[in-house]
Amino acid sequence: MLIEEQLDVEREFYVGVIVSNSYKIKGPVLIFSSEGGSSIEEVSARNPERIGRLNVDYLKGVGLKEAQT
Repeated sequence: MLIEEQLDVEREFYVGVIVSNSYKIKGPVLIFSSEGGSSIEEVSARNPERIGRLNVDYLKGVGLKEAQT
């Protein structure tokens, strides 16, 4: 059991990494949204423009240039 102090949260974000087995990608995909705290499937259905995806080159990682786009 882990007990921590409850904090007032002003804003939540969603970040996840999946491994795509698509023949075009074959690697990790970073998924992020400014609407955290809810199901990513619900956000995708309601506001798909609020979900970003970034194909990650697993040999290079995510650089500053990719992170800023």
